[in-house]
Amino acid sequence: MEFDLIVIGGGAAGFMTAITAKERGVRRVTILEGTSRILEKVRISGGGRCNVTNASWIPAEFIGNYPRGGIKLLESFSRFATGDIFDWFEQRGVKLKIEDDNRVFPVSDSSMDIVGCLERSAKEIDIQIYKKKFVRKIIKTSSDLFQVFISDDEYLFSKKILISTGGNPSGYKLAGSLGHKIIKPVPSLFSFTCKENFLKECSGVSVRDLDLKILINEKLFFL
Repeated sequence: MEFDLIVIGGGAAGFMTAITAKERGVRRVTILEGTSRILEKVRISGGGRCNVTNASWIPAEFIGNYPRGGIKLLESFSRFATGDIFDWFEQRGVKLKIEDDNRVFPVSDSSMDIVGCLERSAKEIDIQIYKKKFVRKIIKTSSDLFQVFISDDEYLFSKKILISTGGNPSGYKLAGSLGHKIIKPVPSLFSFTCKENFLKECSGVSVRDLDLKILINEKLFFL
């Protein structure tokens, strides 16, 4: 079976990529998810409510909250920013709300509204979605196609592939096997590396209504 685009990974990024590609004229698109559940991290995010985005409409201001990668983020957000994702879901019938801390959630407070919207949007434009299809290897053929192996005797062909596996090591291995240089990923938003041993006792602690100041490379961040 041959496709124009195979998206490896059935998370939010994979679905958004597949939907956007199909809407812009890519004909045969499929999503391969290695587990039994698609969009699982979307389902559990925000305590089951799904923190869709942040109500910061100006990209240059928004990236000021990121200690690393600001320039690359500005490039991306200049094409598709938080206001765009807000409109994207509302145009598809999912009403969103902005909370006091500028986090954006579905009005229903249910992540399943987001999961349902993404899955429905993909199926309505005939994107094929396969679960339990873990990609083991990819080979570039002499006919300039990608041969995507699910097992030794099960494979698909595609003109283009997109690896959207998040932090799963399998994605890095697939990209490396195709000749890409992998820069070791480091935490950006959710983890800190520090020398103070006493802070280890704070691991896993959740605190409400906390004001926090962090000094990183002589730049002060207020959280």
